[in-house]
Amino acid sequence: MPEPVALLLALIVLYFLVIVEAALVFAAWRSGARFSFRLPRLSRGRAILATAALPLAARLLLLPVLPIREPQISDEFSYLLQADTFASGRLVNPTHPMWQFFEAPHILQRPVYASMHQPLQGAWLAAGKRMFGQPWFGVWLSVGVMCAAITWMLQGWFPPQWAFYGGVLAALRLGILGYWMNSFWGGAPAATGGALVLGALPRVLNRPRARDAWLMGLGMAILLLARPYEGFVTCLGVCGWLLYRGRHTIPGLVLPAGLSVLLAAAALGFYFSRITGSPFRPPELVQREPYAMAGVFFWETPRPDPGYRHQALRDFYAVWEMKSFTEVRTAGGFLWNRLRHAISAWLWFYAHYAAPIAAVLFALVIQSARHLYVWKRRTSAGASLVHAVPAITAILILVRVAALPIKVLTPPDWPMTWYSTSRGNVARARVLAALSALSGQHLAIVRYRPQHEAVMNEWVYNSAGIDAAQVVWAREMDPGSTRELIRYFYGRKVWLVEPDESPPRLTPYVGRR
Repeated sequence: MPEPVALLLALIVLYFLVIVEAALVFAAWRSGARFSFRLPRLSRGRAILATAALPLAARLLLLPVLPIREPQISDEFSYLLQADTFASGRLVNPTHPMWQFFEAPHILQRPVYASMHQPLQGAWLAAGKRMFGQPWFGVWLSVGVMCAAITWMLQGWFPPQWAFYGGVLAALRLGILGYWMNSFWGGAPAATGGALVLGALPRVLNRPRARDAWLMGLGMAILLLARPYEGFVTCLGVCGWLLYRGRHTIPGLVLPAGLSVLLAAAALGFYFSRITGSPFRPPELVQREPYAMAGVFFWETPRPDPGYRHQALRDFYAVWEMKSFTEVRTAGGFLWNRLRHAISAWLWFYAHYAAPIAAVLFALVIQSARHLYVWKRRTSAGASLVHAVPAITAILILVRVAALPIKVLTPPDWPMTWYSTSRGNVARARVLAALSALSGQHLAIVRYRPQHEAVMNEWVYNSAGIDAAQVVWAREMDPGSTRELIRYFYGRKVWLVEPDESPPRLTPYVGRR
């Protein structure tokens, strides 16, 4: 098959639901009111509760056909480590004596064993683990809270019925099949913080009250604990608008909002100090120091090769990260990189990076719908389209769910789409389940092939209490070092895991031939 034809067919399969969506919009425009569905009129409070309950109930009903996704991305394992640490009643874990065998992206091994990420996502996961025995239920709860916060935010800017309309769209589009619900690294906490800040803004401008000032401060605190950099930009815009339009309201905001932010900053500083030894030194910076060659900003100078102990880490930091970093350092590469991102953003991108302004995006959708509503008023064509949008979104969800049993329209690992991520690293989960079903404790030594793709297929991750875990994952090193690892875990059954075999192979460990 010619390569262009193969590429075209792949794109059709990948974006099939986008094509279906376009066809449904066209059908709604042609059929008029017969295709529309009017949302019920609810009070403000009931609308908030309804948009929170919609994704929670829908996702629970889908569990039999769409089970909880297995973690796969390095960020997910890092957040799960954080959640396990918090759920165990600790902020950090001591460095393990055999830490060289457990090195992994986005995780610190020294000066302590901990996640490099901000703590709020891990706190939600820890809550899910403590309350339900499964960290994913923390994600589930956080998405419901997010949809409620977005609806509340929209009520500050739009009439109640339009705000409810936007909240329903947020619940359907973000809260059921997307990776914000179906992974461990979505954007719900940051989106909640942004919604509180942006929802408090019109309220404090129109009728300053302490409650709204506290909610604005709470939103800022959430952004600090979830996504501080993007959150800072969001808060900077809000503060600028307050200076421009509501200078008289600022004195009443300083104490409640400022106190919330100061408390969050103090808590975050204490957390940082437990990991890095300084309240002003983020864990991410310390984690990257012994591994990363690429800079955070494109104008930085690449760092020298630090000398990696494991090929998988070299592939992650020296190959994958450096490829993008070196591309944007030339004028042509920078323009091509930005153009590629701009083109791809319409169909997919990791939307959690824009989570603080998620509510703004739905506000733009509502404002566009209000203009569309009066288009061709005589024939009610615009109004019919507006009423059809929630129905179209629901139909797309049903189409995706109906396709699950026959395994079509399955999204790839990359890119993640709005209509569900993949099932995750199911192969690793199966090996872990097989070992967990055996009696005793186990040591799983992972051996990759030289061509192993470790960026999205890493297997070596552990829980917070490594020595107490039933299964410990470790990287294979040189024979002498590996024998030392086995001696340390004396009494465990030692296994060799070969992820690159088809299917992945699990055999008793006999050393490297």
